[in-house]
Amino acid sequence: VQPGRHAEADLGIASLSGDTGALVCQKLLTAPLGLLANPAFFPLKSQAREKDLSDYPLLKEGDDTSIMQMLRIKGSALVARMDGGIEVSSLSMQLALAQAGAGVAVVSALGASHPQARGLTFAPLKPSIKREVFLFHRRDRPLSAPARALRDALLATARTPDAHPSIEFVQNRAR
Repeated sequence: VQPGRHAEADLGIASLSGDTGALVCQKLLTAPLGLLANPAFFPLKSQAREKDLSDYPLLKEGDDTSIMQMLRIKGSALVARMDGGIEVSSLSMQLALAQAGAGVAVVSALGASHPQARGLTFAPLKPSIKREVFLFHRRDRPLSAPARALRDALLATARTPDAHPSIEFVQNRAR
């Protein structure tokens, strides 16, 4: 996401790329990328090594997603391997297709924490590729009262019980 270009939002949550100089950014969490599959169709090992993935039909992420950006930056062979897969445009669709055994999704541990991912196996990529998620707002404009309240609630929230254990939450405190 290249936030801050049009100043249309008070507050954002995203993985960042591009020029973020006009933004105040606070890291919320770091989550490794991995494969997510229905074990009845695709029994994944505890870690997913790219060289061992040739037998898995990968679901194709949209080109503009933060996951694809991270894979490209790291030079991952998964980008080319996804080209032949079913293209999906939402996490919900990825999870439904993975549940049905139509393919294996490439998601972060955050996506693997979604309630719709229950029963699916998540195998982090090796070597590790991690996605960072930030809370951000424009530096040149004060936050509105509702945006401040939302920011403070997000920063004060602790790890949820359903979060994948590989997610690293930053211990921010509300200001």
